[in-house]
Amino acid sequence: MFTSVFVPGAREAEGRLSVDLLPLDVEDRTAALREFGAAIREKRDPVTSGRDNLKTLATVLATRASVESGATVQIGGGLA
Repeated sequence: MFTSVFVPGAREAEGRLSVDLLPLDVEDRTAALREFGAAIREKRDPVTSGRDNLKTLATVLATRASVESGATVQIGGGLA
């Protein structure tokens, strides 16, 4: 059982935490793609860059690894 993390709607079974992700409306995806296309046309960085998204992913994966191992996990690769 997980005792160090509380996520509304999370389920624990056989030592694994399961969480349903919120569905995105088509409008949300469309807006993100429009922003990305505009950034390319205007030769600028998009509002959320790939590097920002990689940092978020690295944080999520490190958090998961930490919860599973019970140890501190360092984020490397220049993403911290």
